[in-house]
Amino acid sequence: FCDWFDKNVPPRNSSTSSLLETMKVQTTVLLGLWLLTASNTWDKSKIDFGSCILGINSKIKNAVLTREACERSDPRYNKKQRKYPKNDHIVTSSEIFSKHFDIQCLSKDQKNVFESKSKLLWVDGPAGSGKTLVMLGKILQLTQQPTATGNKVLLICPFYVNSAVEEDYVTFFNNIEPNTCSVVSLLNQWDTQFADLRNCSSQIILVKTYFTSIADLVNLLCRLLESGSYHIMIDDFHIDLFGWYVARGSQDKAGSQDKVRSKSISDDISRLPDLISNLTDLIFEENSSSSIWIFCDMAQQDAFEEFARGKNLLHDLQLLKRVFEEIKLEVNLRNTYDIANFLSAMRSCFLKLLGEWEQYCPRQEIGHYYRCTLPVFHVINDDSYDYKPILKKELISIIGNSSCFDPSHHLGLLVSDASFDCYEKLRSRQKLDIEASSVEFNKRHYQCVSATVDELLKQRKIKTRVKVRAVSACKSVEWPVVIAVIAEVKKLIPAVYIAVSRARVHCSIIIVAGNHGKRFLKELDSFPGLCKVINYPN
Repeated sequence: FCDWFDKNVPPRNSSTSSLLETMKVQTTVLLGLWLLTASNTWDKSKIDFGSCILGINSKIKNAVLTREACERSDPRYNKKQRKYPKNDHIVTSSEIFSKHFDIQCLSKDQKNVFESKSKLLWVDGPAGSGKTLVMLGKILQLTQQPTATGNKVLLICPFYVNSAVEEDYVTFFNNIEPNTCSVVSLLNQWDTQFADLRNCSSQIILVKTYFTSIADLVNLLCRLLESGSYHIMIDDFHIDLFGWYVARGSQDKAGSQDKVRSKSISDDISRLPDLISNLTDLIFEENSSSSIWIFCDMAQQDAFEEFARGKNLLHDLQLLKRVFEEIKLEVNLRNTYDIANFLSAMRSCFLKLLGEWEQYCPRQEIGHYYRCTLPVFHVINDDSYDYKPILKKELISIIGNSSCFDPSHHLGLLVSDASFDCYEKLRSRQKLDIEASSVEFNKRHYQCVSATVDELLKQRKIKTRVKVRAVSACKSVEWPVVIAVIAEVKKLIPAVYIAVSRARVHCSIIIVAGNHGKRFLKELDSFPGLCKVINYPN
């Protein structure tokens, strides 16, 4: 309420005591109206910040974004035919999304992707545009609907990131139909592992693998299509590109594990056009029902600036993308208007720096007008400054005394991580656990955040735990509230972008600026009115 009041009832030029008293009365009256119910009583739960956040979150999470969707979600809804105002960006969702995701609306571009019959489709879209949602819906359509071809769906996942996202995929699909989804590794011993893939009885298979170049990817896709008919989905393609980039020049180590694959990789790099031609022949050959869909957002990639310097990688990516039909998802439906507005401005500013790579990063548009608080940035300009009281104050404002706000499910606690400093582990083909690496890399901040939240929950007698996650390990995950501590990170802009985009309704970011924060702080100055910046020491 106070946030709304500050925005909509600005103080006049005069600040006399009588005026301040009058405004205090106005605040009290408006607060009373804010809490008033239809039965002429006061609902004090409305004043609880956590409850307000969850109310907005439920509408955004279920995409109740139009007047028609709002009325249909009301138990008192009258099914009589009505005319509703049109929304240029939003359409009613298909039955698959309403049944399995409780999603009421999609963007028009999401619907175009879902209804596409393209055999080679490339989907570019910013955080919050619904890439993963529409991919999961398409997988259900391909496997569960009467029109299904019977082809298995392969969902390609990078092997080097231990993420709960893959576990969530398996649980999600198996809850719909038991034993419909399982995981197969496809790393070094290809002959043996291809046999495991062919013998897997699940209709949906998560394939854990890695690539050392775009040619290596195309080689793998060709091998898959030669072994059978599959619908192949690659989500968060930018994560795979990160692995390729840091693994460059490490083929000798890969060869020590699999000499056959190492030799094929070195041969394939020089003949990428032939590989791509073979891929299209396999896809479009007579009686083939296979397809390949790639979902990507290069602006979320941690090593993006290094990619931009690699002309060879850009050239290879252009060759591959040329044979795909492209659809861009630009409408943000995940975040509140305030967060989406900030992300849009931040993204536009970031894209100016990318040169030729800008074509791979569509811009971000606002898709709805559910509002809450502006993104808050607590900027620590002195490394010795103790930010624990700031963190505790933010946690108290969210958790409060609300009985409905469950910190373990509704709160994302993030800390900047070692994703930019883990190149050697990837080069040596070690399975990289981002969470474990981050704890070691940024132990002081992890311990501070963990101890603060544990202490507060104990004081409030809340018997639950909140896991502290690494920023780079939370892609495709989202929460109503995100509180993040970002410190000791060279690539500050992508880290902040990822952290803010994970929050549907409210986010608060504590930035220990250091030398690497100066550039980002200048960027914040170019976003007047889009975020709240508090500097420490004051």
